[in-house]
Amino acid sequence: MELTLTLTLLNVCGLKRKLLYQEFRDLLKCNDSLCLTETKLDDLDEISFEDFTFHYKNRKTFTSFRSGGIALGYRSQYAKFIHCIETDCPFVLWFRVDRILFRTEDDIIMGIVYIPPENTRYTSENAMSEIEIEFLELQKNSNCIFLLGDFNSRTANEQDFCNISDFEEHLTDFIGKWKHEKTIEYKINIDVDKVNELLLNVMSKYDDISSVDQGTVDSIVSDITTVLLSAAKDTFGVFTKNSKNIGGEGNFSNKDWFNKDCKKVRQEFRKSRRLYKHYGSNLFKERLRQSEKHYKKVMDENIKLYNENLRTKMRNMRFKNPREFWKIWNKVKHKNNCNITTESLFNFFKDINKNKYEGDTYDINNDVSQESSNSMLNEIKICTDGYHLNTFYKNSNTTVKTDKNGVQYT
Repeated sequence: MELTLTLTLLNVCGLKRKLLYQEFRDLLKCNDSLCLTETKLDDLDEISFEDFTFHYKNRKTFTSFRSGGIALGYRSQYAKFIHCIETDCPFVLWFRVDRILFRTEDDIIMGIVYIPPENTRYTSENAMSEIEIEFLELQKNSNCIFLLGDFNSRTANEQDFCNISDFEEHLTDFIGKWKHEKTIEYKINIDVDKVNELLLNVMSKYDDISSVDQGTVDSIVSDITTVLLSAAKDTFGVFTKNSKNIGGEGNFSNKDWFNKDCKKVRQEFRKSRRLYKHYGSNLFKERLRQSEKHYKKVMDENIKLYNENLRTKMRNMRFKNPREFWKIWNKVKHKNNCNITTESLFNFFKDINKNKYEGDTYDINNDVSQESSNSMLNEIKICTDGYHLNTFYKNSNTTVKTDKNGVQYT
C-alpha cells in the first residue's frame, strides 16, 4: 500500500492559545504532519489534539514566561515511519522519515528551524553555524536532507539564494530601526482614511465571500503593508545605502582582483572564526589558523597576478592604444581631493615662522656694577663659545673685556 504525507509549516505564536480557535484546528486537520515554531511551551505542558503525536524542543524546562520553541506532530498511522533525532542545537528539531514511505534510496531527514530575531535576549550570532555543524553530521547518513522553518531572514551579509545585484535599484532605500519611544508618533502617522477605506473593502469582500480568491487576498495584504510602511517612513525616516561601501573599511568585494577564489576562501575564514569563537576548542583553533593562512595566501597571489597583468597590459597599450591606456590609468589611480585653500596654507606657515617675541621691549640698566655682573654670571649658564653671553652684553650696551686668562668681565 502506497502512503502519502501532507506536511505544513506554521509559526503559531503560542500553540495552546491557538488550539482554542476552531478555524485553527480545522487547518491542522487537513495535514498528516505538523511543523510548528514559536510554540511557547515548557516541559510541563501537554498538548492533546486528535490522533496526533507531538515531540517538542522547548526553550525552557519550566518557566512562567514562555517563548520560542519548536514542535513536530504527526498522525498515529505514521508513527513507524517518522522518528525524532536528538541533538544539542536549540535552534533546530531534526526528524527522519523512513525511506519506505517515499520509496527513496535514503531516509529523508528534515530540520524544523526557529532562529530568534535580532536584538532579543535569545539572539545568537552562531545560530546558523550550529545548525550547519549538525547538518553536515547528519548528511553522512542521508543525501536527502533539507531545512524548513522560520529563519527570521538571518542572511546578514552572506549571499542568499538570489543575487542582490539583480535587484539593487529596488533595494537602496531602507527604513530606520524601530524605536519604542516613537510608538505614539507611529500610531499618529498611520493614515486613518486609508485604514477606513481598507476596512470597507474587506467588509464588502466578506459579504461576497465566494468572489474572494488568492489575488484578492494578496491585494488586501499589499494595501495594508503600504499603509504601515508609509507610517514607518514618516516616523523613523528613510536612508540610502551605497552598495559600493557595504562592509566598511577592508571590504575588497569591489576590487578588480577580488575573484571567486578570494570570495570562497573569505567565506571559509569567516566560518572558521565563528566556530572557534563559539566552541573555542583546539580543533577549531587549528582550523581557524589554517583557513586564515590560506586566505592571506590566495589574496596575495591574486593581487600579485592582477598587478603583473595590469603592468603588462598598460605597457603594451602605451603606444599601441593610448586611449585605453589613459582610461586604465585614470581608473586605477587614487584621487585625493584636498579641501585646504592656498590662503589657509599660507597663513599656517606664516604663523609658525612668526617671531612670537617681536615687538617686546626690555629695559636694561646700563649702569651695571661689578658685583651685579658677577651675580648674573653665577646664575646664567655660560656657553663654551661665549656666544650667548656676548650677545647679552651687546644688547645691553655693556663693554665686555677679557683678561689674560680668557675670563670675561665688564
